[in-house]
Amino acid sequence: MKAVVTKSPKQAVLVSDRPIPKLRDGYILVKTTAVALNPTDWKGYTSNSIEDGALVGVDYSGIVEEVGPNVSKPFEKGDHVAGFVHGCNISQLEDGAFAEYIVAKESMSTKVPDSLTTEQAATLGCGVSTVGQGLYEPGYGLELALPSNPIKTPEPLLIYGGSTATGTLGIQFAGASGYSVITTCSPKNFELVKSLGAVEVFDYNDPECGKKIKEYTKNGLKYAWDCVSTPEAAEICAQALTSEPGARYGTILGPKFPRDDVTYTATLAYRGTGEDFTKGGKLFTDNQKHADFQIKWWDIARTLLAAGRVRPHPLLNPVERVASQPENPFSQLITNQEIAIVPSFTLESGVTLYNVPIAYTSRGNLSPKGDNALVICHALSGSADVADWWGPLLGGPGQAFDVTRFFVICLNSLGSPYGSASAVTDKDGDPTKGRYGPEFPLTTVRDDVRIHRLVLDDLGVTQIAAVVGGSMGGMLTLEYAYFGKEYVRAIVPIATSARHSAWCISWGEAQRQSIYSDPKYEDGYYTFDDPPATGLGAARMSALLTYRSRNSFESRFGRNVPDPSKRQNINGAIKPPSPPSNEHWVVHNDGHKSTRSSQPPSQCNSPNPTENNAEIEFTDPQFNGTTTFTKRVRPTTYFSAQSYLRYQGEKFVTRFDSNCYIAITRKLDTHDISRHRASPDSATPVQDALAQIEQPALVMGIESDGLFTFEEQKEVAAGISDSRLKTIDSPEGHDAFLLQFEQVNRYILEFFREVLPDIMSTPDADGAAVPDGVGQITKNSTFGEAEVEDITAW
Repeated sequence: MKAVVTKSPKQAVLVSDRPIPKLRDGYILVKTTAVALNPTDWKGYTSNSIEDGALVGVDYSGIVEEVGPNVSKPFEKGDHVAGFVHGCNISQLEDGAFAEYIVAKESMSTKVPDSLTTEQAATLGCGVSTVGQGLYEPGYGLELALPSNPIKTPEPLLIYGGSTATGTLGIQFAGASGYSVITTCSPKNFELVKSLGAVEVFDYNDPECGKKIKEYTKNGLKYAWDCVSTPEAAEICAQALTSEPGARYGTILGPKFPRDDVTYTATLAYRGTGEDFTKGGKLFTDNQKHADFQIKWWDIARTLLAAGRVRPHPLLNPVERVASQPENPFSQLITNQEIAIVPSFTLESGVTLYNVPIAYTSRGNLSPKGDNALVICHALSGSADVADWWGPLLGGPGQAFDVTRFFVICLNSLGSPYGSASAVTDKDGDPTKGRYGPEFPLTTVRDDVRIHRLVLDDLGVTQIAAVVGGSMGGMLTLEYAYFGKEYVRAIVPIATSARHSAWCISWGEAQRQSIYSDPKYEDGYYTFDDPPATGLGAARMSALLTYRSRNSFESRFGRNVPDPSKRQNINGAIKPPSPPSNEHWVVHNDGHKSTRSSQPPSQCNSPNPTENNAEIEFTDPQFNGTTTFTKRVRPTTYFSAQSYLRYQGEKFVTRFDSNCYIAITRKLDTHDISRHRASPDSATPVQDALAQIEQPALVMGIESDGLFTFEEQKEVAAGISDSRLKTIDSPEGHDAFLLQFEQVNRYILEFFREVLPDIMSTPDADGAAVPDGVGQITKNSTFGEAEVEDITAW
């Protein structure tokens, strides 16, 4: 395997022949998905005592491949984990993080909460372990009150170097313990540390920094934790601490401290593994007590991370923006959207994508605190253009998506052709590699919300007021809930499910087979100018039947004959062969793209059916006699329902890609909120997972929905403790949530007023009362179902 190892003199080199490490007692084998650089890494391999062949790195995240003997934590193969390992360990050369496969001690490893990406999780190991030791470990650190048992009366605590990776974590954990955190950093990072909970910040470059802190705390600062640990930092901490007895100073690197009247503590995270080791020529033993504390501490840390009360250190690589996507013509269908480029992202499958585009649209203004975001999630064939498919709900007061109150944002899902990474975008953003095509990897709904959060974080969103979505968008809405109630305040899943049903999986398979059966599919390696449009059109027609109901089609179309101007043939038309009298072939192939002709449409099914004026007689038992007709009329074989389906198929193939359709339907198949959230032994895994959702929820369903049944909506509502269930009254079936705007608008407004009173009680700009109501439909929706014209004319 590939790995980064030490090599004399004081080098770290990449090798490709490193053996996979062997499992030891109390360890797990992990396939790494991300690692983070840490100052201790370069200090390790540049040490005078380092040996050749030691694995470098301490911070990792990855997927469990195997659980070793005597592991007490409930790790299982496939778990997403992160933590700290002992890199550059001359006592055990196999330890370390910078390799494709590593072994990690259970005491300093944890399952990664759903709220974190693998990149974010990779930043936690050293920082979380060090915070635990330095601030909390009895007999070793400052011995502060744990976050699980916070102090009732706040006390000041100085964290010197608050913008360091360890400092940003320390501020948040100490705040959770009830302390009033004071910190130091350069002025450019003042806003960062304040956003994490620091009550006051001082510039460490100020010659009077220590004196000012002492004045601010009125000589009452008993605790200082030094995350920089230089002699200068120690001096400032000494000046800031109280002159009264009982002051304590903690450090992570061990500089000399200038005051003898202060209790001095220095910690070393490597001791948390519980293993004996040599570092800097010194043997460290009796480490099991430190490992025992780390097991307890990492459980506390995971709880706070999962709840959103502690956030990882900001990633170094910022999200960039591009104005266009030249390789993808479908992205041009959406106006006023932006495309963020995420430097790298590791999917649930373990595949890492680079330079990942995520398209989004936003309206309204983000509040100064970043806490008024309203995230809208689109359906399978939808885009980030909410105004197109849910436009009547978008606007000002009286509309659910009120841009005067909310920062309304919709992000395009992975696999969609409308701007986010998909089959029609360049591999890793590199035009020289060409488009992904059928090689675009499997993505999940969970991947979508994780990468969307990276973009939201970059935009400054600190809290989501609510997430709303229907169908596939409802799946994303449910997944968003697992970021925790501190990050997502409320959810509105509509016409969706907690896991994709066998019925839905089967429809998706039938639709994919329609595409596969088109000769132009070419295993997915088709060109834009000659795609498998016939197969994709057939897939869309099949899907449309699941989006509407039988009663809807009967009431709209019945056995009506279509307007001749609306005649549709999927991807082409039929011309009768010679001789013209051979109408049987024409009728049989009506609606099929003929490979024998590309001429204009035939007249075989014009409103005037084929006539023959020869008089005929036949006996009809119902008439008890002979009935004479003067004309022979061929039975109608072309109906309005067919014409409408063909119209939908034709419209769809101009705006969607076949490989993208395959990718997204496979994404839907993976949807199951209980995956890795419920015990494998549970008889009710979905209910167990739903019970973990703490936010207030508005669940909406349609009784005529034959795809995501109303029973499934009842299941979701019953499983979430703080939920309410509403019925969208419509005979239209699944798509009613994209058609019944008044009902959807009313239900959402009622819910928002109940659970988001701080936002919804904000007075309107002009102070006047505005009645609730939706906007008008002025054009046919491109990505939704709203249509201005009367579709019964088809």
